[in-house]
Amino acid sequence: MPRTPDLPRSADTKWTAVDGMIVVKVFVPATDDIWRVRVPHDISLQRFTSKVLSKLGFHVAFSGSCFDGPEYHFRTNDTFRRWIDNRVRNGRNLPIVAHVIDAPPLPLHVSTSLFSSVRSSSCIADGNVSPAVRNFVRPLPSATSITRHMTV
Repeated sequence: MPRTPDLPRSADTKWTAVDGMIVVKVFVPATDDIWRVRVPHDISLQRFTSKVLSKLGFHVAFSGSCFDGPEYHFRTNDTFRRWIDNRVRNGRNLPIVAHVIDAPPLPLHVSTSLFSSVRSSSCIADGNVSPAVRNFVRPLPSATSITRHMTV
């Protein structure tokens, strides 16, 4: 059967949702990479952040495209959704900018229950561990002791 030629698509319709999914380009300046992420057209900022984290392997914060003029970070879902709805301009699917950030801090109630341990097998002589370098497990300071030291 002869193949029918594809109908020409306008530049803006090239990036419209297909089966409820859109393609969002993610520019990561720290690695100089652009990733294509296929997501539901109604995705929230939180779900998008999780999706990108699972793809990239590190935490990021998003801002508008480098083509947007003054840089602004997405702190609310409404701002993010407005950008997503207007990401295609003049036929171009503009990339969202992903800024690498450190992992978010642990909640205080979790970090006070963590323990730090130091283990050193090179400090064992004749089966005896030097008291100065003995393996130990030491709890991190509690939030109250940190506050107490800061206020004194």
